[in-house]
Amino acid sequence: NEDDWDGEQAQEGDEEEDEENEEGEEDGQDEEDAENHEGEQERVQGDEGDEGDEQQRGAEAPEEAVEDEHGVCLHLGTKSAAVLEQHRKERQLRKEDFAWLKQRGFNAVRVPLGYWIVTGPTHGDLFVGPALHHVDQLVESASKHGFQVVLDLHGNPGGESSATPCGHKDNSWREDRWRRGEALQVLTVLAKRYCKEDCVAGIQVANEPDQTCNMHALCDWYERAIEVIRRAGMDAGRVAIILPVYWYDRLEEFVC
Repeated sequence: NEDDWDGEQAQEGDEEEDEENEEGEEDGQDEEDAENHEGEQERVQGDEGDEGDEQQRGAEAPEEAVEDEHGVCLHLGTKSAAVLEQHRKERQLRKEDFAWLKQRGFNAVRVPLGYWIVTGPTHGDLFVGPALHHVDQLVESASKHGFQVVLDLHGNPGGESSATPCGHKDNSWREDRWRRGEALQVLTVLAKRYCKEDCVAGIQVANEPDQTCNMHALCDWYERAIEVIRRAGMDAGRVAIILPVYWYDRLEEFVC
């Protein structure tokens, strides 16, 4: 029957067309999925690239570390006075600290201080002071607990070196910036204030002068420092004066 045969052919044609449509839809879906997947990969790579760029920028421009009291004052600005006052209160040696030290055989403490603690900052230096009331409290506590005290002018006016312990790390420092005449005035104030305190057994005039300092000029200044301290009332029989050389290989030069 030709009609039946033609109908079967038409039906087979319809089925083949349906299969082709389905295959086309599947191919289209696969292509769309592939495109979406590639887009997601590009976005992920882009995000990772952005994150890497941010990390690289952070590595290239790290936040500058605060290394000294000058840096603290520069960083905190108008808040520095209140913050440093609170810090000094919290760092005072207490009864428990003296007990801990005594248990381990210690009988003396060295008190490092910058000149600005004594007279306040001068010459536009960025520090917070004066603050001798904290030193008064420490000397009183040390005496009460049977400890001796060495007062250490750790940060001279202008600095005795370029290093952080002076209160201001400054790689451009030169010896002529050390205001030694002003330092003698600071030492005079300290000596007069604590000359009658029996527990004060020593005074250190500077901390680790730079190795480039002229030794003859340094020794001349040491002589003047001894004179002003003794004249201010610190007796040689009771209070030692500490004159640091710092670099041991300069001892012979110092003695000569």
